[in-house]
Amino acid sequence: KYCFASLVEARTPLVQLLITTTTTTTTTTTTIRMAPKYFVLIGLPSDHHLIPAAVQPKIAEGLAKIGAQFEAEGFDFHFFAASPESGLEGFKKHLQDKPADAIIIGMGVRGNPELTVFLEQIIDAARSALPNVRILFNTSPDTTIDAAKRTF
Repeated sequence: KYCFASLVEARTPLVQLLITTTTTTTTTTTTIRMAPKYFVLIGLPSDHHLIPAAVQPKIAEGLAKIGAQFEAEGFDFHFFAASPESGLEGFKKHLQDKPADAIIIGMGVRGNPELTVFLEQIIDAARSALPNVRILFNTSPDTTIDAAKRTF
């Protein structure tokens, strides 16, 4: 009797582990599917006063597109809206309830010098909830999926 295990990666980051056990009379193959990577994108609420009014309606559309891209790649995705005014307690609780493999911090936070302290607070909150979580950055909504793909 012998056992052979191999990793088979599908087109998406969903990984399958195939375990084949062979005896003199039978061969049995068991497939174990591992959960997809879970990403949390954190950014300002679309109606935040620092987001220009002309941009606000485009945010929901962009988030829907990002969600569809993550789903197409086999990733699990959640957008968490937070601001300096709302604080990060809800964000920390979310990460404790559903640990993420990576946190993506949106350019709306990173690109605004007024939000530097808030950016630092996000990183601290993420690291306190999940010490080994990956911190990722995009350059625009269109590159959010690229940040995930180059990391996992």
